[in-house]
Amino acid sequence: MTNRNKRSIPASGLGWLRVAGMVTCGIAGVFPFTRPLIAQGAQSQPLGLGQIQRLIQLQAPDATIAAEIRRRGLSFTPDRRTVEALRGAGPETLQAIDELRPMLDEAKLAIPQTLTKIYQALDQGNPQAIGPFVSPEITSRTQALDAVCRPFTYKAHYVETIIERPGRKFEARVRVLFKPFDEKAQVFTFHPNRSTFVLIQVGNDPLTLETEAAKEVVRQFVFAVRAGKWDVASRYASPHLPIDKMKAPEWAQYFDKITGAQVDSVQIIADHGILLLVRVDVRSYSAHLPDFLVDPATGLIVRAFFRARENIFTKLPDPTGFTDPDIEASILKRFGLVGPKEP
Repeated sequence: MTNRNKRSIPASGLGWLRVAGMVTCGIAGVFPFTRPLIAQGAQSQPLGLGQIQRLIQLQAPDATIAAEIRRRGLSFTPDRRTVEALRGAGPETLQAIDELRPMLDEAKLAIPQTLTKIYQALDQGNPQAIGPFVSPEITSRTQALDAVCRPFTYKAHYVETIIERPGRKFEARVRVLFKPFDEKAQVFTFHPNRSTFVLIQVGNDPLTLETEAAKEVVRQFVFAVRAGKWDVASRYASPHLPIDKMKAPEWAQYFDKITGAQVDSVQIIADHGILLLVRVDVRSYSAHLPDFLVDPATGLIVRAFFRARENIFTKLPDPTGFTDPDIEASILKRFGLVGPKEP
């Protein structure tokens, strides 16, 4: 290249280029969002806590930081202490980090405590005290509050499971016992809000899995007693169901005529606790569909072969079927209540 092809650059121009290069490189070092200046691979790497802190110090736009967190993820597991380490962060940045914070373990610890506070306040007739734990949509409706707990009726409750649903929602399956002896199976939906979990929805538990299990339990029980397999039948019966009474000759004749065990219907009822009423078509007795009660909490039969509709039971020693006399006591034990049986 000859000197004629070289273009002369004023000294002032060279100085401007040097300053611009220094500024550009400095931003690229701490501001990984300047994509043209960074290697392509670095653009997809998760962000570290130090990187986010530097971006906040440089006053990068809140929305930009949040967008990159959602796009690239984090190289660390955020927790509550992360918020303290990011002082000065904007609300969108904190929200983006909160979306990536694992909260199921935290929910399992916090939601049972929150439920206890809600039950205690409502049972004492003090709905104002549940404001921090319940959404305004629930606190503003008396019917919704009564669905949770009416004043002076609460006895005990326990949480069966807590699972996480999409949208940062947490479902708690709850069993609660009210006075005098009314049990409910409910599903409470919570949503995290800052340092707590807020109740946003209350519904009845459909007991879907328990219903399907009850169908098969009753079917197996019917076939077992028909075949005289009493050891097998006892696996599906509650501990105090009087199975030995089913060994009477009159009942043996009844069982011999059973040719099927097709479940006709299943219904959730409240009778000494939440129970599943299972109606079975035994084929040979077209006018008689024997009923069974299954405790969904244990999956065991607590009442069998009852509700006769014809004279089919008139010659049987137990025309009203067989019932576990200890149903109520077992429910109280399940709720952790100690004392004499409730009337």
